[in-house]
Amino acid sequence: NMQQTGSRAGALLVFLFGLLASAEEVMLNRENWSMVEESSDIWAIEYYSKMCGSCKEFEPTWESLSEELKLSSKVKVGRCSIDDKLGMKLAQEQGILNRGIPAVQIVHGVRKSDILMAGKIIPRHHLKTKIEESLSKAAGAPHPDTGLLQREL
Repeated sequence: NMQQTGSRAGALLVFLFGLLASAEEVMLNRENWSMVEESSDIWAIEYYSKMCGSCKEFEPTWESLSEELKLSSKVKVGRCSIDDKLGMKLAQEQGILNRGIPAVQIVHGVRKSDILMAGKIIPRHHLKTKIEESLSKAAGAPHPDTGLLQREL
């Protein structure tokens, strides 16, 4: 019956929303950076500032890409605001500040890191390709297509 179907769809939406909510982005800074370095996970991290016009322009692109990444259990998503001192310190240590923001970095372990975009916004499809290639490299996969970002642009 129609009422049962509607309540099942509602329950499914609540379930899916719960899954998305549980895969939230982690706000990163110098104090909690060890969680990234010590993790066996691959991290995709955006660096930004609330005062930065380009960062605001890039935000919808990052939000859509990060949603795709969060659906993959193989990738954790983080953000670092350079508006706070500890975030600024982290961005400085990671070589982001001298390149500019917004920036996107893929990190896997202590010394494995790729800065994919810094200071200049690149088109979403180019960034998606760079993320897939970097994730593939970090995971040790032989091919650039990791299958982590399935949705078509």
